[in-house]
Amino acid sequence: MVDLRKVDFNAVVAVIPSCGEFYTRRKVVKDYEENLEKHIKKVLCASITKVIELKKKKEEVVKENVEKLVDELRKTTREADENQQNIDEKQKKTTDDTAVTDQKEVLQKTTECQHEERSLAREEADHCG
Repeated sequence: MVDLRKVDFNAVVAVIPSCGEFYTRRKVVKDYEENLEKHIKKVLCASITKVIELKKKKEEVVKENVEKLVDELRKTTREADENQQNIDEKQKKTTDDTAVTDQKEVLQKTTECQHEERSLAREEADHCG
């Protein structure tokens, strides 16, 4: 049984003679039908192997393309990871800088408050004493 999906019908059709040619040769050559049948079978078998080879080549091309896409995806993923790490590092530096700035501000406000408390305490001591 022949798998019809694997047949190159153009090659087979090219081998089949027209009606007039078939009947004319059939009358002249005794083994014409038998020889024609054998020839058509040869073409069928040859077309099947040809189609199978073409499918294998297509599969190889598809596999290569998939491998290339996977490699590109890996590169893109690595680049994205590196970019994310750079962003994270910058944010960490910014956060650290902000934390240092916030600590300085808190220290300044604390010292200001301490100065105000001392000056208020002096004023109270002056008023009381």
